[in-house]
Amino acid sequence: MNTRTLTTAIAAILLAATPARAQSSDATALLTAIDAARFGPTPRPAAESVVMHGTFTLDIGGFTKDQPMKGTLEVLFEGPNMREISDYGTFGRVECGCNGDLVWEMHVAFGNKIRHGDDAAVMRRLLGFVRWPGWSAMYESAAIVGSERIDGRACDTVRFKPESGLSEVWYVDQETRLPRKIEVSIPSTEKPEDAQIEFFEWQRVDGVAYPKKQRVTMGTAIGDYVYDRVAHGERIDPQRFALPEPISKLVADESSTPKPKEDPGWQVVTREPQPVASVRVRVAKSEVSKTLAEILPEVSAYVSEIGAQTTAAPFCRYHSEADGSVDLEAGIQVTKPVPAKGRIQPSEIPGGRAAIAFNFGPYDKLESARTSLRAWIKEQHLTPRGGVVEIFWSDPGRETNKKEWRTQLVWPVE
Repeated sequence: MNTRTLTTAIAAILLAATPARAQSSDATALLTAIDAARFGPTPRPAAESVVMHGTFTLDIGGFTKDQPMKGTLEVLFEGPNMREISDYGTFGRVECGCNGDLVWEMHVAFGNKIRHGDDAAVMRRLLGFVRWPGWSAMYESAAIVGSERIDGRACDTVRFKPESGLSEVWYVDQETRLPRKIEVSIPSTEKPEDAQIEFFEWQRVDGVAYPKKQRVTMGTAIGDYVYDRVAHGERIDPQRFALPEPISKLVADESSTPKPKEDPGWQVVTREPQPVASVRVRVAKSEVSKTLAEILPEVSAYVSEIGAQTTAAPFCRYHSEADGSVDLEAGIQVTKPVPAKGRIQPSEIPGGRAAIAFNFGPYDKLESARTSLRAWIKEQHLTPRGGVVEIFWSDPGRETNKKEWRTQLVWPVE
């Protein structure tokens, strides 16, 4: 999101019985009340299946301020197993899960990986906030450290300490004894990132309390999640918990290789054709950046002038490269074809199957990203269909930190 995750941060919590934990005496009553508020008068069996469906929107900053990413969410629990699938449509899928002691994730932007140690423990706890196993299954100790008003409601501030890793802070409503907000550090690409998770509109299913809505904020990224269906005891096909092939390969690599090769997690999706207003020119490779700086404002001004509705971020496409020059197309994605004006023409990003990847950082890294994506396409025994498309999801006018620039690469394939 960085949010990546924000949906990728969800993984299973083992619900087996755990020994009693120690906590400061002033927290004992509150902790008992939290468990009672979540479980209800008759707790459900720990091994019972839970199925959750919902939707989400994700704003990662830049141009997603106007066009947030949207998708569907499915979360499955059964005993020690869990699977969470976030479908971003043309942005790919993000999956994570827990199979016994194995915690893993598949992320189209941040790669496929197996989580270990504190990272795995954090991810287990993150889902524990939604499917509650009792505080002692998640933490070693807890203490009330203050109070605060959130949205006009009095909340106790509770610091929870896990067996290892950083403490996490909860803000618990003094009346309902349900958490209003949690502050936690979430595993990221380089180091843990501070995140804030808020819960809204608690609902009861068979007496157990679940949040209807959840908001995750991490840096400039904001993810809003709505769980519109929660069910207990449904039969889940065991194959839904089978390890995906890329994760099985990582497991095998870890057992046989001192330092396994990183898996970028790139995917193939099916896209609808996307109308655009664009300019197509042939320019020297060294002039691409300068040319984009001229074309994109020109097309943007025209689109605004005629009142055309845009659908996503600006783009460029490398139709071909030869002899130090580029057949370059650049412009704005729109909802329907626009009239031509001078060199600005109606065109489209082709539909059909496409390999997708993401680049995080300065635009001068994009050439390397294109080369890597082409090599990955060949490894997958696919054939490129025309040139690669780059979609610029960060607005350099708003985001001055080049390390935070996000670019999606889309390469049509056969």
